[in-house]
Amino acid sequence: MILYMENFNLVLTTGIFILIFALIINYQNKMCKKNFVDSIKYGSVFSDMLKDYSEYKYNIIDLDIYEIKKLCPDPPKNSSKKTYQELKFLEKKIKNMGEKDIEIFDDLDTAANLKFNEFIYDNNLDVDYNDYYQFLNELEYMTYHLKYLYNRPRAYQLGMYLNVPIKSQYARSGNTPAYPSGHAMLGHGSYLYLKELYPEHEKELYKLAKQVENSRVDVGVHYVSDGNASEILLNRLFKKIKKNLYKKNIQQEAEIIREINTNQDKNINQELKFINQEIDNYQEMNI
Repeated sequence: MILYMENFNLVLTTGIFILIFALIINYQNKMCKKNFVDSIKYGSVFSDMLKDYSEYKYNIIDLDIYEIKKLCPDPPKNSSKKTYQELKFLEKKIKNMGEKDIEIFDDLDTAANLKFNEFIYDNNLDVDYNDYYQFLNELEYMTYHLKYLYNRPRAYQLGMYLNVPIKSQYARSGNTPAYPSGHAMLGHGSYLYLKELYPEHEKELYKLAKQVENSRVDVGVHYVSDGNASEILLNRLFKKIKKNLYKKNIQQEAEIIREINTNQDKNINQELKFINQEIDNYQEMNI
């Protein structure tokens, strides 16, 4: 009986040891896989590439790129539940993708600002294109710089490792890291710029910005969080750089105000002259 109990205890102890060992190995395997998934990037980033972006001369966006990065929320980790949910969402989007989605995507792929240009023309809006396009060009360079700092893999790259294959549309403008979305950056940049000039069109302009942003998500080119990051960053950034925009409009407004004041002074002087003349006439009549 004693020998039986000793053997039983030995087997039990060995079994517990094997179970603990198996759990440790399983945990280590999961951690290795997690670390591997989190290490996946879009591609190699060369120092010369970052140097070119850092040497670009900004006139409107007068913040250092790392100050700007602080305004941008960090992307979710590759191994996170959120990223997995985003991949599943894109998988569903692609399955339900229609001809209209592809048509909008194709229209905006290499011309993110197309819908805004059409809106400006259709509504006969007066825009200082030098100022407007300078702002958009700087946004584009800033976005490229951020993309290579974050170096987030595209959904089609990451999906294969998480068993969520993403068969996105081919994007001629999609040969860069995913985060943040360049199209969403330009769309929301146009919205913020134009709504300051024409607040009566705010709802229509925001709808266009979301259309540009969603055109990339609907065909699997971008995660939802890529576009969200662009919108959040721009809302924070625009408050800091707005002072550097609309200078032509400010000068025009100042000239208009000066002209109004000059005309008012002329009118007042004419009225005073008329009143003085009437007083003189009245006095002469009474004499």
